[in-house]
Amino acid sequence: CINAEDDSNTTPVNGVTGGDAGINVYNNDTLGTSAATASNVTLTFTPTAQLSINPTTGAVTVTPGTPAGTYTIDYTICETADLDNCDTATVTVIVVVPSIEITKNGVYADANGDGITNVGDTINYTFVVTNTGNTVLTNVTVTDNNAVVTGGPLASLAIGASDATTFTAVHTITAADIAAGYVYNLATATGTDPSGNPVTGTSTDPTPCTTCPVDPTCPDCTITPVVAPAISIVKDGVYADANGDGITNVGDTINYTFVVTNTGNTVLTNVTVTDNNAVVT
Repeated sequence: CINAEDDSNTTPVNGVTGGDAGINVYNNDTLGTSAATASNVTLTFTPTAQLSINPTTGAVTVTPGTPAGTYTIDYTICETADLDNCDTATVTVIVVVPSIEITKNGVYADANGDGITNVGDTINYTFVVTNTGNTVLTNVTVTDNNAVVTGGPLASLAIGASDATTFTAVHTITAADIAAGYVYNLATATGTDPSGNPVTGTSTDPTPCTTCPVDPTCPDCTITPVVAPAISIVKDGVYADANGDGITNVGDTINYTFVVTNTGNTVLTNVTVTDNNAVVT
């Protein structure tokens, strides 16, 4: 008597990486009163796109890149000494695809309210972390390459759940930031799947700056403009001899011209010029 028993995995397999499903089909199969092994039975099966069985070891393997879901594969074992003595069983494998997403939004804070960006002003960031996979994630953390993050770790994040309150971050503006006119940074959310493997996602900006230059080395960076208004004026004066007598007389003039330049990184409006000793038009 030969007996092939159905099998299933107790721990879901990560479909991204694939690999061993943790099942040996021989473990619960028998030939008479003995355990079925590769030496006394012949195993055959029809491979699927997601699963395969090693006839020698009995190990079940998941193909890398397998979408989340429940998959089955049938196999048959026949007594090697009597190939008409056969039995068939089904292997069921649960595949999960852990995934995490994070969005990041930055808001400039004018520390002294003077309307000008100064060293020591801040950009305050908020995050929304979402479990976009089909398995619970634990020990969720957020890091940022250009800001100080507070909050967390988040003990658990359920399937489909989002967290918008645990994590915040602050970047303190530097002189280099003001010179550049923009602050670029990227956050990373990391969780742990049920198998103990890290799952990461890098941030996207839900309200991106559409006029800011993108850093080609970090296309997903959150970009926050650093408003640094500045203006310069150059003034040149030319004497005008009203009657052409070559002598400066009362009533002759000095005519001034001005070049006004926006030397900051933001548009200026209502631009005026005044002079403490001349009539400006």
